[in-house]
Amino acid sequence: MSSKSRRKTTPPTKSREQEQAPEPEEHGLLDIPDELIHAPKETSKLRFVLMIALVVLLLLIFAIPGSIGNLAGRGGREEPVEFTWNRPGHEPDSVTYTRSREELRSLASALQLDPFVGFQIGITDRPTIEDGARIHVLDTLARDAGVHVTDDSLGKHIQQIIQFIYRNDLDTYERNLAQFGPDIERVHIRRCLRVKRFLELAGYAGAVAHPDDIEKLWRDEHTELALDWFTIASSEFEEAARADLPDDASLEAWLDEQPVWEQTGLRTPERRTAEVAVYRDADSTPATALLVAYPADADVDLEQQADDYYNIVFARRFAKPAEEPAEGEEQSAPPKPPGFFTFDEVREQCLAEAPVYYAMQSWLDDVRARTAAEGEAETEVDFAGEAAAMGLEVVTVTETSREGLIEHADLGDPSMVNSIFSTPLDAFSFLSITKGVIGFGHVSAIAEETLPPFPEIRDKVAELWIAPRSKELAEEHMQTLFEGFATFVPEEDPDALFPPLKDESIHRRADADAFAAAADGEVSHRDYLDAGGRREADPDHEDTAHTFLWSQNASLKRLVDGEVAAPLASPDGEMIYLVRLAGKRAVPVDKMSPGDFERLTERARSMAQSGLALQFDVEYLEKEYGLRFPNREAEETASNDDAPSSE
Repeated sequence: MSSKSRRKTTPPTKSREQEQAPEPEEHGLLDIPDELIHAPKETSKLRFVLMIALVVLLLLIFAIPGSIGNLAGRGGREEPVEFTWNRPGHEPDSVTYTRSREELRSLASALQLDPFVGFQIGITDRPTIEDGARIHVLDTLARDAGVHVTDDSLGKHIQQIIQFIYRNDLDTYERNLAQFGPDIERVHIRRCLRVKRFLELAGYAGAVAHPDDIEKLWRDEHTELALDWFTIASSEFEEAARADLPDDASLEAWLDEQPVWEQTGLRTPERRTAEVAVYRDADSTPATALLVAYPADADVDLEQQADDYYNIVFARRFAKPAEEPAEGEEQSAPPKPPGFFTFDEVREQCLAEAPVYYAMQSWLDDVRARTAAEGEAETEVDFAGEAAAMGLEVVTVTETSREGLIEHADLGDPSMVNSIFSTPLDAFSFLSITKGVIGFGHVSAIAEETLPPFPEIRDKVAELWIAPRSKELAEEHMQTLFEGFATFVPEEDPDALFPPLKDESIHRRADADAFAAAADGEVSHRDYLDAGGRREADPDHEDTAHTFLWSQNASLKRLVDGEVAAPLASPDGEMIYLVRLAGKRAVPVDKMSPGDFERLTERARSMAQSGLALQFDVEYLEKEYGLRFPNREAEETASNDDAPSSE
């Protein structure tokens, strides 16, 4: 590799006079201090300023005039109008597209936070543009009419939705409110409530209870029904269900699919191990060291302390024993509650126990603080050793279920059981008072409820599977009989109070002979009874079948003569019914009592009020207040003009 020699050169040096001479100053059009403009290195300050000026000039020529023109053009065009309407006593009101969409978004947020008020003002789905226009018009009419919603009324409404919609979960409500903003509550829910109140007032002012409506309500409530029926028991299909029993693998897979509450009878119960420190009385558990370690304040009034203690514990600690019936005497009625000893009767006991009770509470607070001190490692506490040193008794329960603890002689009181079984692992329960002891416990182990191995519970699982399968087979049998009856289409009742519900089911009817043939001759009958009367009017009202059929009156009275209802299952699924309406007749109006008349009159007025309020729909507002949607009308006109001619 060849190399070339490199010659080291040095820059020329300045003479002493040149070094001492000052640098020549730049003079020209601009004399700008250095601290105002910092030009790039090796660039003239004048040249740098001229370059900036050139950039600004180009912006003025090409960019800014276009933007100004756009703004001017926009200012020259009016924003599109979403809807217009004739506001009584004012100029016609026009609502722009932007304002309409803002109100619609706020309305949607308000109804998402409070769906209940949406139902009250006739909006059951996500609000549309028409809904927004309707609420705008109605709210304006309400404000013009002087309708107001006070802060107190708004607050009570908010409390109701937190209670009934959010199930008292204030945190969830406040999170949702934070998502939408406080104006949703203060302004827009208030706006919906104002519309609701306006509709109520409008309906109330014009609502009249018409006599025909009162009579229709009476007939709807009071119809006499005569019934035929026969039943079959699900248990009759038990052997058939057993024959369908799947193999063990499929049966185990079926069990895994069942909800936990269905598996409850198969699971081993939760079991707990705990040490419980208890005070019994001054003789067996003097608690001397406890009182020394946690003394009462020096200024405590012991008499008042004893009275306070009595008021806290008397219901459990000082209940009188129940009176036993005399030997050979039969007890015909439940015994009366025995009551409680008065403070004067147990005063000495209260004076002795009150200091112990409050000392135990202080000890409990102390051990909780020692085992879970914030920012510090948990401290190990010898709970049983401390309890013994305090002069208390330690009762140990080992791997005991709730039911087992209830049977415990000392700890079986519900307050003690619930306290121990609601305490987390390695924590301390609440201080509990029973008739025999005062104490609290430390939960040292919890064995969760579990399913035993499948082979151990296989037979129980099989029985669990057979029960619903037997019901299915019974229902299938009755459905087959039901489908053997003739079909028909019921005629609409012109005098019906309510329009018929959309019904796509197939209606079937049978005469008495055909029904008896399907039942193999075993048909039960109930004579005419008022479906809106008293159940006790049925002489067999205590019979299980009669009780069940009475509970079905609301659906059975919708049948027509001879119609057979689809198979009905009893609440426990044991009996499946086929019911035929043997007859129906109206209860004469002259049997209406004064109380019935007053109640039905109020109900008819309420219906009329609701009907009038619902009339304030978009169609009504278009007719009465000239509500119009200009853009939509223009689009419809253009669409009609563009449609192909039929010629």
